[in-house]
Amino acid sequence: MSKFDITVQTEDYESIKLSDYDDNLWLSVWKIGSHCSASLTRDQVIELRDALNQFLAINEVANTAESA
Repeated sequence: MSKFDITVQTEDYESIKLSDYDDNLWLSVWKIGSHCSASLTRDQVIELRDALNQFLAINEVANTAESA
């Protein structure tokens, strides 16, 4: 049984699922009729987190500039 299991719904019948897999993170992208999966090591998860944080920071700056 997974200790970690999260699904992010994107559009109708599309989603991104994150779950634990041994000591790694299993990332699956689901679309109608297809899906792909990848197992990420801890170092790769940190790299992904850093990239997402960078994306959020860039968008936060853009959103703040639009509000001014």
